Amino acid sequence: MESIKKTPYIFLFFVLGSFTLSALNDKIKLPGLHPYLYEDSFKMIGIICRLTYHYIVCLKVLRNTIR
Repeated sequence: MESIKKTPYIFLFFVLGSFTLSALNDKIKLPGLHPYLYEDSFKMIGIICRLTYHYIVCLKVLRNTIR
């Protein structure tokens, strides 16, 4: 748990939030554009945030290893 606190874990909250919004979109249909557009957009935001988190953490580990 200590190692997660040393990382930019705010991205993990964005991941959780975007996947929650995607699941809620299945229950509550938002008016406007095609419903799959909202759902897939929330999922894409979650995937991008997760990849960003892993990229930053891996980059930090590699920099510390090289030193």
